[in-house]
Amino acid sequence: MSAAPNKKPSVALGLILILLLLAAVVFGGMWVVQAAFTPRMSDARAAAEAASAPAQTPVQQTEPAVQEPEPQEQPAQQPAEQTAESRVTLMALGDDLIHNCVYWSAQTPEGGYDFTSFFDDIRPTVRQYDLACINQETILVKDRELIESYPVFGSPIEVADALADTGFNVVTFASNHCFDKRGNRHHGYAVLFPRDISGDHHARHP
Repeated sequence: MSAAPNKKPSVALGLILILLLLAAVVFGGMWVVQAAFTPRMSDARAAAEAASAPAQTPVQQTEPAVQEPEPQEQPAQQPAEQTAESRVTLMALGDDLIHNCVYWSAQTPEGGYDFTSFFDDIRPTVRQYDLACINQETILVKDRELIESYPVFGSPIEVADALADTGFNVVTFASNHCFDKRGNRHHGYAVLFPRDISGDHHARHP
């Protein structure tokens, strides 16, 4: 009979503990919810400072300008100099045909012949050339008895002196009259008149 009253206080104590536990759970949950949705003071202060600070414009970095090299003028190419050995001038003419009226006009009081004045007009031009050629149409002879006119020509040998004095240094005899005097040695070939240092020409008589 005495044990029953001792059980009532233990039941009341259990109820109190349950109520305290429920209260702790409720208040703890409310605190967690409030902390999650309430901004912290440090966050509010940082947001206020960011709003009051002036907006900074981004700095654009400019690339350094690259200077292109100035075009340099190419030196003009000089034409190749022509040396005296690289250029040869040539002239050729003909035919030197001596009829009787021509060698009659060339007779001298001493009985000889002088044809130099016949070439006075062309002498300056002929002497400008390195090679001056002329075709001697009629055969030149030393024997006065062989001097003849058309059709079998034989011209005085002094014609060669006049050609050399004029400036001709190549004389050809290849013509249709080269065999007019068959005993003469000038049959169809060329005779060269050499020049000395002064530029004068000298005819060589056969």
